[in-house]
Amino acid sequence: MSYRSIVTFRNIQKILKYIKEHPSREGALAKRDLFRHILIIVLILRLAMIPIDYAMSLIMYPKLPDGVSQEVRGHIARYDRETFWYTDSSQKYEFDLKQYTDDNTFEEDEIISVYLDENNQVIGVSHKSDEVRVVSAIIFSLLFPIIVLLAHAFIGKKTYCKYWSLYCQWYDREVEALN
Repeated sequence: MSYRSIVTFRNIQKILKYIKEHPSREGALAKRDLFRHILIIVLILRLAMIPIDYAMSLIMYPKLPDGVSQEVRGHIARYDRETFWYTDSSQKYEFDLKQYTDDNTFEEDEIISVYLDENNQVIGVSHKSDEVRVVSAIIFSLLFPIIVLLAHAFIGKKTYCKYWSLYCQWYDREVEALN
């Protein structure tokens, strides 16, 4: 086994067995650091669930304004920014934009969110910007645990888990080399 290679559960088990068979102060410190290392990994994974839960809630339960039962994708008219339209069951519905919002920042042919009540009557419209928030939440929820686990691996090896790291190196050079 080379310490520079990936540490497997079998190698960890061999080192722990050696520590149990040959008790020493260094072995006890290494064992303590190993359990600290595992505890920190579990805590990191537990913390990683927070952004994952947030991203999943954005996907599963999008926030809709009061009284809205459905959100559909609509479009600002291509040549007239004062009207918008959406289609449902191959039927095109067109409306005056000023009746549903005071926002003047809509652009021609922009994709928008159209909010409908239970009778399929338009309640309001807004920019379709939630997709950016959902995608960024998903990316963050995937990158967060990877970055934190990598930082833990590099920082832990030199600081709070250094006895385990040193013991593994010693075990690799002195014990494993003789077998």
